[in-house]
Amino acid sequence: MEDNVVSQQNTNQQVQTKEPTKQDDLITRQSQVKLPEKQTQQQQTSETFNVNDINNIEDATAREYALKAYKSMEKGYQQKYQEVATTRKTFEADKQRFETEKSDFSNWSPEKVQALLSNPEFVQAAQKGRGVQNTNAEEYSGLSDTYKQTEKTNKAQTQHAYQTKC
Repeated sequence: MEDNVVSQQNTNQQVQTKEPTKQDDLITRQSQVKLPEKQTQQQQTSETFNVNDINNIEDATAREYALKAYKSMEKGYQQKYQEVATTRKTFEADKQRFETEKSDFSNWSPEKVQALLSNPEFVQAAQKGRGVQNTNAEEYSGLSDTYKQTEKTNKAQTQHAYQTKC
């Protein structure tokens, strides 16, 4: 029986001592992953442009071209910035004017409309705005000229028929 216990212990030891393969070892795989290195502050600042770097150019012609290019870029940037600022100012002014007019329109009430309609100057100005000179029913009609002529003819025939009966 002792032999069986010893053989079982040997079997258990063999199972316990069996090392996993590299494919099965998650810790080994994760430890081999290499993350990209973080750039240091010096490396990041060396990639940015500094206008003083132009002065460090040894070749005079190249330095002159670089200065011209830099000045041209600055000039274009300033012009665009001024355009944006002007547009923003115009927008803000229009927005303020709109808000003022919006509040004026919200004050309309039936009383205000009635007061304006009783004002002959307002009514006259409104009619001019619509292109209407006179509101006399005979002079102003939505009917076309042919319908107006037909209406006159019908009225004349009706009057003639009425007069002949009486």
